[in-house]
Amino acid sequence: MAALSVIFSRFHRRTRPGIMSQDSDTELVQAAAELILAQLGPYHTEEVYRNALQIELKATSELVMLHYRGMRVGTQQLDLVWRRYHV
Repeated sequence: MAALSVIFSRFHRRTRPGIMSQDSDTELVQAAAELILAQLGPYHTEEVYRNALQIELKATSELVMLHYRGMRVGTQQLDLVWRRYHV
């Protein structure tokens, strides 16, 4: 349960005020999290819940290139990208 609440709290913190669909998007993620918890139960790793959430929301994982002053300085793996949110 703790791992799932970490994922949900990260999503909730990253939503931006003023986006019309914020409340409905939050409700969708919360409903998905509750469904996953009901199916899997507590005490799994964050990775397990993240993978299940990715399946439930039909989200993706993305690798992004990071640049500084026009030069590539590295890459970053975004674990869960859904709609316009990085969860």
